[in-house]
Amino acid sequence: MLFMNTASLTSQNNTEDVYADFWADKDKFDFSDYPDSSKFHDASNKRVIGKMKDEAAGKMITKFVGLRNKMYSYLIDSGENNKTAKGVRKVVIQNDLRHRDYKQTLFGNKQLHHKMKTISYFFPSGHSNESCNLIGS
Repeated sequence: MLFMNTASLTSQNNTEDVYADFWADKDKFDFSDYPDSSKFHDASNKRVIGKMKDEAAGKMITKFVGLRNKMYSYLIDSGENNKTAKGVRKVVIQNDLRHRDYKQTLFGNKQLHHKMKTISYFFPSGHSNESCNLIGS
């Protein structure tokens, strides 16, 4: 197991074909996000509560770095980077964070800081507030 939180379980599986293994237990999975052209596409469990779902929708995850709850990054076989960082603005995650940043934070004992402008309800008239979030503490 690589990490787990309330709604996610990420594990490393050493098997010849993980998708065939999932398919053997297809009653436990929601395969509705797989491409229609995939032999594993099946919408019968779409949005059924309690069914597990492949976050990469049938694409092979090749590299994974998990720093803490809701803060991880992974690369899929096409090179696409999917990442999340709770408490960090989406625009910062999309434009400024890279998989290598997560890796350097984990293995290089590096802390990453980024200034973000936010609008806060605590200020009268919706004044902007500059905040600094820490990634990988």
